[in-house]
Amino acid sequence: MKKENVESRFRSIASKSLSASELMENREKVDTPDVVGKNLTIEDFDLVDYDGDGKHVHYAVVVFAEMPDKYYQGGYVLTRMIDDIVEDFDNLLEEAREQYAVAGNDRICIRLTESKTKGGKNLTKVEVV
Repeated sequence: MKKENVESRFRSIASKSLSASELMENREKVDTPDVVGKNLTIEDFDLVDYDGDGKHVHYAVVVFAEMPDKYYQGGYVLTRMIDDIVEDFDNLLEEAREQYAVAGNDRICIRLTESKTKGGKNLTKVEVV
């Protein structure tokens, strides 16, 4: 194996081990204030699950067509939407992603808005547009 192939292989393995999702690789994280109020088309999605510090963590990662070099980590509402999509495909994440990739005009366009709960906590609403 050539030296450059070995080096790129190690870099690739190291990079992947630092990401909870393949969608995060070679992309910059976008924060909620950067996407609020914009109509954004979900290009791809993934679900992240892990146990750490005594608690289970579960969230969606999405890439928007309008920001292909960025990823967004969804909160409860967006994660629930992606969970429901995957559930419709018998909880087969890869099958749901493959079918979504060829969905064409059926891709989901969303608009995020900031709100507050009755208790005063921040909430990001998700509207399908």
